[in-house]
Amino acid sequence: MRSDEFLAEVRRRGGYADQGQAAEVARNVLGVLSERIPPADASHLAAQLPDELGEAVDTTPDRPVQGYGLAEFYARLSTSNPEQDAAAVLSTLSESVSGGEVNHLLSQLPSGYAVPFGKPDLAN
Repeated sequence: MRSDEFLAEVRRRGGYADQGQAAEVARNVLGVLSERIPPADASHLAAQLPDELGEAVDTTPDRPVQGYGLAEFYARLSTSNPEQDAAAVLSTLSESVSGGEVNHLLSQLPSGYAVPFGKPDLAN
């Protein structure tokens, strides 16, 4: 998916005023998500995203993986509506990258993360 298509979908799902706001939210959510997954997984994710969005993913090889849950994930987002913003970005991400990549990401995270990815049936 091209960057403009990804951001248009994030904008639609999040109800943002314009593509610029959608891009800011997307970069924020992807950056915080990348703190939570191993660097190799972050690199695989970044490779499947359009360049400008992939750059928001921290792929630093030696960085530590943060072990926080979904509530802390939301708290780390610098947005006014973190649950909505995470869902807009992560559900779009879920439809934009390979199913194997999404499954692998979700396997690295506590089950509650499945909800903003648009996979609530996996959150049990």
